[in-house]
Amino acid sequence: MARVIQHPTYPQYRKKLGVMPDFSGAKQIQQEVPMGVKDGTNTTFILYNTPIPNTEMVFKDGMFMLRGAGKDYTINGKAITFTEAPTEKTVIAVNYRTMDA
Repeated sequence: MARVIQHPTYPQYRKKLGVMPDFSGAKQIQQEVPMGVKDGTNTTFILYNTPIPNTEMVFKDGMFMLRGAGKDYTINGKAITFTEAPTEKTVIAVNYRTMDA
């Protein structure tokens, strides 16, 4: 838990000590398996909720994937598009934060 104190050298400023909890109201989704056919040709998979931008962490067979053009995947709304199509045995899991109800 964090606490705020008066800055020792600059009395007009305050300083935070510790870690402040997140009060944004966002829900944390853990290990969601996105919808889509894993057949070695399909590259697009759909999440149940819309992630808050830049909060998603995508794992493919336990490996953390990198987001961005020319990397492992891109994301647009609920749709995740992989550069390499997952095969039938591939395990996909996604962690993210969402404001969806």
